[in-house]
Amino acid sequence: MGRYSTRCFRSKSTRRRASYRKAICRGPVRHYRGLFFSVRNREYKLVRCNQSYLKLSGYSIDEVMTIDSLDKDLLGDEYELVHKKFDQVLNGQPPQVYENHWLNKEGEKRLIHWTNTGLKDRQGKVEYIISTGIDITEREQAQNELRETLKEIEAIINNSLVGILLVKGYSIIKANDVALDILGYESREIEAIHTSELFESETSFEEFLDVYVDQISKGGLIHLDYQVKKKNGQLIDCRISGKAIDDEDLTKGVIYIIDDITEIRKVDNALRVSEARFRGIYDNLASGIGLVDSQGNYIEVNEKWTKLLGYSSEEAKGMSFLEITHPSEQDISWDNFKAMIERPGGGSYRIEKDIVIKMVIMYGVT
Repeated sequence: MGRYSTRCFRSKSTRRRASYRKAICRGPVRHYRGLFFSVRNREYKLVRCNQSYLKLSGYSIDEVMTIDSLDKDLLGDEYELVHKKFDQVLNGQPPQVYENHWLNKEGEKRLIHWTNTGLKDRQGKVEYIISTGIDITEREQAQNELRETLKEIEAIINNSLVGILLVKGYSIIKANDVALDILGYESREIEAIHTSELFESETSFEEFLDVYVDQISKGGLIHLDYQVKKKNGQLIDCRISGKAIDDEDLTKGVIYIIDDITEIRKVDNALRVSEARFRGIYDNLASGIGLVDSQGNYIEVNEKWTKLLGYSSEEAKGMSFLEITHPSEQDISWDNFKAMIERPGGGSYRIEKDIVIKMVIMYGVT
């Protein structure tokens, strides 16, 4: 009874394998949209294929059966790779996955993602190779375009004249060369630090988070001057701009643009000191001085000028210098002024004329 059951089981198993081989090799082939299907024997001769296979190849069923799509002329540099994958399946190895270019009837190259599986006979020897494939040409083109775009973005970032940082959470994911130079870090070093290390203290870091990161989270674009700490501990003045990649999800990161304005601050301070000194001299000169624009209108005057002419500094602003010039000398005064401002490199002129003070006419003032 037991021997009979074993023979019966083996007989059923054999019948199932035979039925499967028959279905694969001689039965109707189902059409799965976008999925290519083919069956080859041990000599790599095509036995079966589906409509998707024919459609992509551009050949009829009669034509495709007479064309060796594994021919070296069609596969070119990929000939060795493809035949190696088929040989591995014939030798009983697991299913082989690979990609290669397929030349269709119109001469167009398509990139196909293949999976090869062996179908064994009764003795356990691979009798047929079943190949299923998906056309990934467009996907690969899109990925290539994306890679090229990313390369262009990388080039723009690395060649920027300002520092650029990509921050996610409390980590710096990416820093361009300018940012690394400003902060004094190597790329591998800055990617390992906590962003709080770029601030003077934990307090200043918390203040930054409370005020500015809150603005960013609400979709804002921040611009501020802030002191940043370099690797060596030096505090530098920086101009910072920040914008979230996704306003609704800060975990995707924030882009910061950072520029070292330490030298600009030094120049600004020097200018303020110089301006203060000039202002002291300007206001205390014994002569009246007025600053006019290119139309001859006063921008500002010193204290001596107001005392001489009787106008306050506020009254003087916007007045034309012709308004304090005697009518008989307005033409010559304007001609001299116009010639001076039109002269390349500017210049000066000196003239003696009568001027009009507030409600009183004075004569002989230079």
